[in-house]
Amino acid sequence: SVNPETSTVAFYGTFNLDGQQSGSTNTMSFYNVTINGNTRTLTGNLNVDNNFTISSGTTWSAGSNKIYVGGDWNSAGTWTYGTSTVVFDGNGYNKIQGAAGTITFANIELSRNTTLGTPSKNVRLLNPVLINTAMTFNKGRVYSTTTNYLSFADNATCTVTNDDSAYVHGPVRKTGNDAFSFPLGDTTLQDSISYHPLGISAPGSASD
Repeated sequence: SVNPETSTVAFYGTFNLDGQQSGSTNTMSFYNVTINGNTRTLTGNLNVDNNFTISSGTTWSAGSNKIYVGGDWNSAGTWTYGTSTVVFDGNGYNKIQGAAGTITFANIELSRNTTLGTPSKNVRLLNPVLINTAMTFNKGRVYSTTTNYLSFADNATCTVTNDDSAYVHGPVRKTGNDAFSFPLGDTTLQDSISYHPLGISAPGSASD
């Protein structure tokens, strides 16, 4: 049993990292985690209560595991996402940022931890973010701009389970020949009336 308090753990070298208890789905909680140098491979789920950083010059290979992030995401190095799922489960105003260009995720779950009756907090995009497989909005909002927008690849899906407080305030793009519902909303309105999705029928080409 470890209480991380507000500590930062930095991992160096080319080794594996497994945040799960052996033979269990339980994870050890870290506060801040920084991955430094060479290539580090995730071989079990990882739970970071606050900020997660992939330093410049570092490769982080996630495989098929889950990474729980309560604070900021900063992939300044090489992010090899595999079929992993990143779960944003914090309760503050946080950011997704990284090296120049688009940050791609296989799967994202937005499950913000907010007190009953209080507004969900925003996750602000400081880079364009591309969802390659699926995104699930359970609770929480994404704040995007015309420069740093949220986009979905061909065949990528979007599921909104709680439309009172889970949506994107700002631009969303979709590529492909799939019918799609854009998870749009407006943070200037009360959560109970802020979700305003926009649906399209299937375009004719996978490159549309």
